[in-house]
Amino acid sequence: MKFYLHTFVALTCFACGSASDSQDTPDRLRLFAASSLATAVPQIAEAFEKEHPGTTIEYSFSSSSILAKQIAYGADADLYLAANLEWMDYLESRSLLATNLRIDLLRNKLVLIVPQGREDITNVTALRTEVVKRIAIGDWTHVPAGIYAKAALEKAGLWQDVKPKCLPALDGRAALAYVERGDADCGIVYRSDAKISKRVVVAAELPEQFQPDIRYSAAVTSASRHPLAQAFLLFLQSDQASTVFRKYGFEPL
Repeated sequence: MKFYLHTFVALTCFACGSASDSQDTPDRLRLFAASSLATAVPQIAEAFEKEHPGTTIEYSFSSSSILAKQIAYGADADLYLAANLEWMDYLESRSLLATNLRIDLLRNKLVLIVPQGREDITNVTALRTEVVKRIAIGDWTHVPAGIYAKAALEKAGLWQDVKPKCLPALDGRAALAYVERGDADCGIVYRSDAKISKRVVVAAELPEQFQPDIRYSAAVTSASRHPLAQAFLLFLQSDQASTVFRKYGFEPL
């Protein structure tokens, strides 16, 4: 846990420094988004930029928890896209979100992934067998992907048995990378993350009775002064954006 704590402190301190040293640039829209959105959001942002010439969207992708803490420490962000409602609530409870500019945006699912060519792990019950030594999931103490994975394993009655095997990752994409590299026998990740990788296969989608309610939300921050922040929030709900989200395994709300 020390590694993650040091990383967390470094990131939050960096965010504070950048917030105090930077100057507002009206044409630069700053977007903080969950790492699982790192493939879909840039495509949507590019379409928005074409409709608003002169506007540039800057991204910062990481775990929703780290990004929320960065915003709380004063990082410059016009919009925040979180992979769960709790971290959005965290900012709202501190009056760091603009009034009435928060939306529920997407749903996602959890899947069990294995490296390409691995055929001996076909369902979640295999996780408690000796075949599985290491399971990659997000850090369940604060990373939404890990919190969801833990909840699913608890519903399946597996958590206490498999917890010692779990390899906590900094975010969902990091858990995916562990499986891609062969550092873990399998992983539980978002369906959207599994969809972008050619080095893993989906062994199984977790049964519906074990699936947590994975809901993404988006909001304009109270510190934002960008005239197009609200317009981009609305654009995220457009048919054009929904097409991109569906392409990568998300379910628009």
